Amino acid sequence: MTFKRKILHPVKTALIYGAVSAVLVGCATVAPNSAAKAEKAEVTKKTKAPTVLEFKKGQLFSIVSVVADSDAEAKKNVAKYYKSAFPLGAKHGLKREGQLKVVASPVGDHKSDGIVFYSWPSAENEQSFEAEPAWPSIKSLRPKAWEELRIYTQEVEADMSLVFDPEKTYTLAMAWHNPENPDHYDKYMAGIKDAAESVGGRFLYKMFDPKFESNIIKTGGPGQVTLVEWDTPQGLQAFGKTSGFKENAHYLKTGVTRFEILALSAK
Repeated sequence: MTFKRKILHPVKTALIYGAVSAVLVGCATVAPNSAAKAEKAEVTKKTKAPTVLEFKKGQLFSIVSVVADSDAEAKKNVAKYYKSAFPLGAKHGLKREGQLKVVASPVGDHKSDGIVFYSWPSAENEQSFEAEPAWPSIKSLRPKAWEELRIYTQEVEADMSLVFDPEKTYTLAMAWHNPENPDHYDKYMAGIKDAAESVGGRFLYKMFDPKFESNIIKTGGPGQVTLVEWDTPQGLQAFGKTSGFKENAHYLKTGVTRFEILALSAK
């Protein structure tokens, strides 16, 4: 499926660039504050196996980000939504594949409480679900249930596996392309590949112009969503110090109108 790029209202890209540069160079990692916590973390590493997600060509893959609402009525609406939406979705092949914990929001103002992965057998399955008479009223619960809900969806172009290792760390980057420089973010991504790999980073998956749903953002979704694996929690910080990042950062400055990064864990 192909979706046209839509851009949010213009923002000061210099501020984005400055914030990203500062975060990448100066972001800190959280260390255990006691021997007990360190020992518990080590036990967890030894006992928890990696999570493997398998997808076939033609499936729809969705990345869902939620920001919880602490209001009691909102919590009731979340329960009502889950009770109604997922049994109906399961009839059409909706599958919950897994989730990652959000440990920080180092860039941007999206303070997600969690990332969950879903799949549909095909676009046709999703469409048949959305044609269900009950779906519109169920969907109307979303803004009443969450402070923010985002869904990024794209068709899988080739069979693939995503492996999430509790001993690794992950980042999810969302980039809204600047229509005045539509190819600059692509140049940035191409230019930083070697730099990321040099400090233990690997690009696991990229969504291009995904179908985007949000109960907050109404003016269009990101042009690219990128999932990266890092060998250590210091990977993003080390990347920000590389010459490869510094030499290509000007393309990030001019190539986006909005840019966000979430730091994730499979523990």
